[in-house]
Amino acid sequence: MDAALQQPTPLSRISLARQKKLFFALAFVLLALMVSVLIVEIALRVLYREEDAVGDYFGIGGFVQDDEVGYRHAPNFKGNIYRRNVFECPVSISPLGLRQANFDVQRQYPAKVLILGDSFAFGVGVPEDSIFAALIQKTLNPAGIGVINGGQSGYCVQQETKFGIRLAQLVEPNLIVLALYPNNDVIGDYYKDYANVEVRYGHRLAKDRWLPIFPVDFVRARAYGWMLLEIALKRKSIEAQRAAFFKAAADSAEQMMQPTFNALETLRDYCQVRGIKLGIMLIPAISGKAFFDRPLKNALRAEGIPLLDLGEKKMGRKNYFRGDAHWNKDGHEKVAKQLAPFCLELLEKT
Repeated sequence: MDAALQQPTPLSRISLARQKKLFFALAFVLLALMVSVLIVEIALRVLYREEDAVGDYFGIGGFVQDDEVGYRHAPNFKGNIYRRNVFECPVSISPLGLRQANFDVQRQYPAKVLILGDSFAFGVGVPEDSIFAALIQKTLNPAGIGVINGGQSGYCVQQETKFGIRLAQLVEPNLIVLALYPNNDVIGDYYKDYANVEVRYGHRLAKDRWLPIFPVDFVRARAYGWMLLEIALKRKSIEAQRAAFFKAAADSAEQMMQPTFNALETLRDYCQVRGIKLGIMLIPAISGKAFFDRPLKNALRAEGIPLLDLGEKKMGRKNYFRGDAHWNKDGHEKVAKQLAPFCLELLEKT
């Protein structure tokens, strides 16, 4: 081949120069983007706490995977329950995944009450010794009755029932009291969102997430920017989901509540077979209005399940945190004053 043909032409020299220029420009843009993302991430970590970024009152690692109920509180977790400008208190989870340091002591009493429920029973926002389950121990323990708190944050009735039956096999209670928060619990039962949860790297992720591979999932579970963005998007999705649910429930509330009724029947049947008393504590909405209260009360009365309706006890705004729908210390104290005699009455019945 002629050597002259192997020499670069002026045109090829220009093309090569443009390619190099384009490569360095793209590399610069990519580097600038990475630096910008890093700066934003650092700024977010200065402005927000880990609990803010995770978005469920707890820091990373507060939950573990559970094949039956989707997730549960991580055994031996230690951290904080936190909501910006509302509350902050320490939280310590036992080896069994419960928020109860004196579990072994309470389990030794000849008679036992097992409390089931979601974040209200778990005691979001208040110290462990201020939760209503801990407060009623002062009344029930002298009567030879122990109290076990099986509350798990974020649970619907289906989860509470499944987790409660598992826990009851260990505790062997004489009475189970389910603290039921109608609106949230009924919606959670219907959509069964917990079945689409996978805990990875100490964080709850959706099973149907896109690109579920290690690098992406690790960033999902650790980057404040990503987590905060997901919280904002999830909030809009939940609001739309709730609006659609209530619209459908306006025509057939009982049909939408069927998964909740099924879960309650499962718990009732379990208790009846084993001679365990069952009671329901109905938690009122902070607004005082709960869409599903009436059909739920009718169903409980039809089944003969004793009901403690806290809405009738007039839980006031002062019993809740300002800026959050959970009970403060005053709220838990008021609940404990109603719940202790309710438990004693049920245990005394033959």
